[in-house]
Amino acid sequence: MSLAARLALTFAAWLAITVTTATVMFIVAWILAGPHAGLLPQSLEVAVWIAGYAVILLLPLVAAILIYRRLSAPRVCPSPQQLRSE
Repeated sequence: MSLAARLALTFAAWLAITVTTATVMFIVAWILAGPHAGLLPQSLEVAVWIAGYAVILLLPLVAAILIYRRLSAPRVCPSPQQLRSE
């Protein structure tokens, strides 16, 4: 597989995962924030905000890295006979 195709497939997967993750996180936050608004202590609001954005940013990034690596050419391990002959 060429590098351009590999990058295009990785970007398409990253975009799909990013949109899905952001949508799910928005719906979860919307549902939880409705009846539970104001219950979170002030000291934890920043930590929850950072954790939410970390999930939205890091999950698609990690998934794209795994997809990029998966699309690479398979690695062939040398047989024991080839290792002995060297």
